[in-house]
Amino acid sequence: MMKLKRNSLFLIAVCTVALIFSVSFIGNFDNSRDTNGHFQTLVIEKDTEEPVKQLEEKSEKLIVDIKGAVVKPGVYEMNQGERVVHAVEKASGFMEEANRDAINLALLLEDEMVIFVPKHGDEEIEKLATILTTSKDNGKININTAKAEELEKIPGIGPAKASAIISYRDEFGKFKSVDDLVNVSGIGKKTVEKMVDFIDVK
Repeated sequence: MMKLKRNSLFLIAVCTVALIFSVSFIGNFDNSRDTNGHFQTLVIEKDTEEPVKQLEEKSEKLIVDIKGAVVKPGVYEMNQGERVVHAVEKASGFMEEANRDAINLALLLEDEMVIFVPKHGDEEIEKLATILTTSKDNGKININTAKAEELEKIPGIGPAKASAIISYRDEFGKFKSVDDLVNVSGIGKKTVEKMVDFIDVK
């Protein structure tokens, strides 16, 4: 009888140890699964962060068009937060005849900005340079929609020619290209060449 009792106690002890071992094993197995799942999450997050980072870097770039009295006029890629003075430096600096006082060198750059550096003595272009450099669009005057006072800001266009442009537009419809301006009374090819950098046709 005592032997049977001892065997029962021993069997209970063995079962208890086996149960504890099983619970511990299952717990470790679940933790392993969690760890693998966490690792996969980290990998996915890392993969998705990379294109986002590239997109942010791309959005920090600006494209500006600098014209006029600089050594190397052209279209340049600039960084967000840079100013007109940095664009001038990118264009290898001012020419000797440049009127530096006609533009705001401290102005923050914007995407698609047009910067025009005038030469000394050209009063009409000096006035327009400020408009171009501070404009938030492409800086050009749309000859198909501009009013008389806006057209008069274009170099070589006074009240009479502005009125002639509007009359032509009313009679024949919108201009299809800048070259169509030669059909306007009082405007010749040389006048068009002088204003081509300041006008747009939309």
